[in-house]
Amino acid sequence: QWHVALANNIMYAVNKCEPLIVTYDYQNSNKNVTYDLSKIEAIESRIKFVNKEMGANPHTNVNYVLFSDIVVDDKNVYLLFIDHEGENQKVVSNKILHLTLQPNNKFEVAKVLHLNPYGWYQTFTIDGDKLITFDAYASAIEVYTIK
Repeated sequence: QWHVALANNIMYAVNKCEPLIVTYDYQNSNKNVTYDLSKIEAIESRIKFVNKEMGANPHTNVNYVLFSDIVVDDKNVYLLFIDHEGENQKVVSNKILHLTLQPNNKFEVAKVLHLNPYGWYQTFTIDGDKLITFDAYASAIEVYTIK
């Protein structure tokens, strides 16, 4: 499954279970460009956890989610991602990876935005310098300022 967003005639698709972003200029029918996100530090811990789990249970037919949502604008890509925290490796959905698109069409990590540590975020949007999220645990909309 893929999460899809559009900005400046470019479609950005992030795979739900793989560390990939694919871009496609749909107006000019330009070929897909695939970016591998597996070497980004914030994503590596989830990938290591998934690989460990899959190695321990190789015959289990389970999909581990990496990304829950994507939002893009002119030069930024924001990815809501699943991670693990603490000694017990508690699964969390409370971080957003902010990537910037560089002139060479590569992504660079700008920062990781940390939301409420007790929340479970399912979706979000960006409006100027505001990040608007939905916390499923609290069943509430939350607004953050992006700096």
